[in-house]
Order: sequence, then structure tokens, then C-alpha cells
Amino acid sequence: MQGIDRIVGRIREEAASDVDKIEKDARAQALQILQRARVNADAAYEQRLQDTERTAEEIKRRAKSTAKLAAQKTALSTKQELIGEVFDRVLDNLKKLPDAQRVKLLAGLLERYAQGGETVFYAKADTDLMETVLRETNRALTGRKCAALIDGGADDHISGGVLLRAGNVETNLTLEALVRKSRPRLTGEVAGMLF
Repeated sequence: MQGIDRIVGRIREEAASDVDKIEKDARAQALQILQRARVNADAAYEQRLQDTERTAEEIKRRAKSTAKLAAQKTALSTKQELIGEVFDRVLDNLKKLPDAQRVKLLAGLLERYAQGGETVFYAKADTDLMETVLRETNRALTGRKCAALIDGGADDHISGGVLLRAGNVETNLTLEALVRKSRPRLTGEVAGMLF
């Protein structure tokens, strides 16, 4: 039996040696797998970190672009408001001209645009001036061999300037219309002075 015990002992030793070798190989493989997993995890982490940083930069760029656009819109809106205020002030100043300058302005408008024989309507505020305006304008029209203008009286819808009417044709020379008509042409110049 001793021979059998030796054989069994030897088998046990070999089996134990094989088990140790298998365990060592398994540990080495596990270590390699763990190291590869760490490398892969680190690479995946780096990739995600880079993707996140790119996404954050894109979001930041878009937010900056949106903020810049909003600022430009606000600036443009503010500039337009300021330009509008300038034209409003011009209109107010034209309405507040001293009598002598208003007479000159109204007579100049009528002399330039009247063909002769039209009816003139004007603002209530200019009623006292219109006799002088019409006299001067009619003198100039007579020199051009045109019919005199007709006094149509004050019109509540006119706050400054005049309205010429010849039959169904009206020539709007109110201050509001003149300023509105001049605005596109003068906006660039006004903006240049303001900004």
C-alpha cells in the first residue's frame, strides 16, 4: 500500500503544483485584464472629459454669440430711439420757431411747391401769420404769372406747416410730413453726429 500512497501523494503534489500554476496564471491574467480595464477606463474617461469640454466650449461660444447678438439688438434699438428723439426734437423746434422765421419757412414752402390757385390749409397756431405768408407768397406767384393762393383756413389736423389742395390733389407740406420724408435721407448723418 505504500506504493499506492506514494502515487497518491505524488498525484496530490502534482495537482497542488498544477493548482498553484493555474492560480498564478489566473492571477496574472486577472492582473492583465484589470490593467487593460484601467487603461480602457482611463481612455474612456479622457474621451468623455474631452467631449464634455468641447460641449462646454460650444455652449459657451453659443451663449457668447447669443449675448453679443442681444447686445447688438439692444444697441440698435437704443440708437433708433435716440435718432427718433432727434427727429421729434427737430419737429418740436420747427413748431416753436419765432414768428418771423415761421413766416419765412411757410412762405418758402408755398413758393416752392405751389403752382398757383391752390387752397392753403394751415395750423391754428399759424392763423395770425398766414395773412403775411399768403401776401408774400402771392406776390412771388404773381411775378411768375401764376394765380394767387386761396386761404382755406385753419385745420385742426395740422399742427405745423401747410396743406395745399387743388381739386382732388393734395400736397402735404405739414411739418410732420416734411420731417418724415427727410428722415431716411438724414438718418445716416444724424447717426454720424450722435455715435
